Amino acid sequence: MPELIRLYLFAIVMSTYIAIHCKVIPVNPFSDILISQLADIGFEMFEENDNGFDGFIRKENFQKELLSEIDYLQENDLCSVVWQLEEVESINWNQEWERNFNPVEVNGIYIRAPFHPQKNNADIEIIIQPKMSFGTGHHATTAMMIELMQQTDLKNKEVLDMGCGSGILSIAASKMGAKSVTAIDNDPNCVLNSIENIETNKTNNIRVLEGDADSLTEMLFDVVLANINRNILLRDVGNYLKVMKPSSYLLVSGFLNEDADMITESFSKFNLHIQKQISKGDWCAVVFKR
Repeated sequence: MPELIRLYLFAIVMSTYIAIHCKVIPVNPFSDILISQLADIGFEMFEENDNGFDGFIRKENFQKELLSEIDYLQENDLCSVVWQLEEVESINWNQEWERNFNPVEVNGIYIRAPFHPQKNNADIEIIIQPKMSFGTGHHATTAMMIELMQQTDLKNKEVLDMGCGSGILSIAASKMGAKSVTAIDNDPNCVLNSIENIETNKTNNIRVLEGDADSLTEMLFDVVLANINRNILLRDVGNYLKVMKPSSYLLVSGFLNEDADMITESFSKFNLHIQKQISKGDWCAVVFKR
């Protein structure tokens, strides 16, 4: 069975699901893009395979008409996607995760689920309940964000984590010495999952808020983290700037290498200057300085 590397699971372990089976040509990077877009409309778990992936959403949350808003599911010039829907009987996702979710290590930071053994020689250990897409450290964008955070001085800094998801970057920032961390997500389920993981990791200097970039008021930060997607980054960069102190840093990922020039050009108009750019596979991450 392919490794399960993405899961959104917030409520009932056993439930009836709608599955979408997608055959994607080429698989990279379009499977990742589609997974991100389907997650935005409520799909909760994704199982990847050599030809694409299967996505799952609880039947009561499924709105078929939203599929028409996902460009790559329609005929286009960049990729070919053959997909079909199926109703799936109850699956115990917790059992699936315990069989298939493996720990991951990113530059000495050991990320595991509660059911994995400890690693005594890790520089930092982070325990994440595997419920969130891009929130377990397996995805390239999360790994690159952690790498860039390690290269940024976070000690005694005020940090903002936009679109915090599972809270993994907030927890990492806290364990890297941040003075305080504000984690924000517009999904109440992400907020609950972040709180759960923060409590598990005993990182008590993190506060979690429900909201989006428009809710950023009367706050100032030394470092802003935003691992979201290209369109949201382009839309919200002005809001990020409003809460950035002079000489502060903005670390971003969630977009493809081919979009890096668009991001850097747009951000330069806000007096944000590129400091470092890295890539992993088809994905990119950049550090900007105000």
